[in-house]
Amino acid sequence: MDGNVGMGGDVATVLARCVQLVRPGGLVICEVDRVSGRHESRTVVLRTEDATSVALAWSRIGAAALLQAAKSLDLLLVEEWTAGERAFVALRSMSDRL
Repeated sequence: MDGNVGMGGDVATVLARCVQLVRPGGLVICEVDRVSGRHESRTVVLRTEDATSVALAWSRIGAAALLQAAKSLDLLLVEEWTAGERAFVALRSMSDRL
């Protein structure tokens, strides 16, 4: 699935939903901010030439900050990497909750 862990502005809620969607041992892969400790939320409006969105809550979160939220959800860090200017983490679900 493709998406952004910052959508909605509540990273913990998005991660909790990911835990519900993967089986125990499954991977959750998140794009994160390149600044590892960053965690900031704001309201954004998306615009194109033809359209403007409603205001939406959005968060930017780095790997270290994301791992703090992941701890309480039985998500363990498997890997952290960059590709060009983008940063990612892979988290393994250790939860047996469905």
